[in-house]
Amino acid sequence: MADSLAMDDVVLLRDVTEADLEVLLEYEHDPEAVRRSRFPPREREAFMHHWKTRVLGDPTGLVQAVTVGGELAGNLVAWWEGDRRFIGYWLGRAYWGRGVGTRALGLFLEKEQVRPLYADPFHENLASVRLLERHGFERTGTVWHDEDEHILLVLHPSREPGEAGGRRTDETAASRRAAHAYVESAERRDWESFAALLAEDVVYEMPQTRERIRGKAAFVQFNMDYPGDWHLEVRRIVADGRRAAAWLAARVGDERQDACVWFEFSGAGLISRVTDFWPEPYEPPAGREHLVERW
Repeated sequence: MADSLAMDDVVLLRDVTEADLEVLLEYEHDPEAVRRSRFPPREREAFMHHWKTRVLGDPTGLVQAVTVGGELAGNLVAWWEGDRRFIGYWLGRAYWGRGVGTRALGLFLEKEQVRPLYADPFHENLASVRLLERHGFERTGTVWHDEDEHILLVLHPSREPGEAGGRRTDETAASRRAAHAYVESAERRDWESFAALLAEDVVYEMPQTRERIRGKAAFVQFNMDYPGDWHLEVRRIVADGRRAAAWLAARVGDERQDACVWFEFSGAGLISRVTDFWPEPYEPPAGREHLVERW
């Protein structure tokens, strides 16, 4: 997992210049980025022509470079498709899972004022979907690009600042989505997306084994190392503001049982506390003592 941002790694936006294009071309050809986005990379000549004429040459577009500590980390772009305004973004792999996308998109949305604003990430790119939802985008349907299904999300005009009830409704919906994404990414063993849901100081507790884990890195490692062919399925999720509870059907091999998971969320919409409740207490298996504390 990538390291978190250092204090001096300031995330900023600036205009993209032609001098940036070689680095952006390299980022676009990263195999893992291509797999996650389902976006076919362009050959160099086509890439340069597209960027110089269609992107930088579009007077209605907003095209911003993302920099981290002065280094080019990626880009964000807003453009028109018919009567809809869309955004897209691309970050170099070295900047994934470090909070760069969250900070950069927040800055970009302060510059890009058109609402409603649309995005359509590939449906299996849960980290990208969650990033958009964290900034207020809501799922509104699906679209197809060739044979690939993409999720269509929309950012509606902001509510008036005094509408506290509306903000609570938004938090409840975001908490419910995050709880679903937590289970889905764990089931898929998509640990990059799983980590993107968590606060850096997340606390995990399992009362049945009297275990506690502190911090995102340790909690992700705990899940990656968890033994057995385990699977999770959501039966029901309820949420209220920054809290949610999930009723899960769990299976390990042929053994099945129900479990409940309690979630709490930070002001930024990240999971700050997870509590697993299983039917019976038991002694934890050996080999994870370096990740947990007992009480």
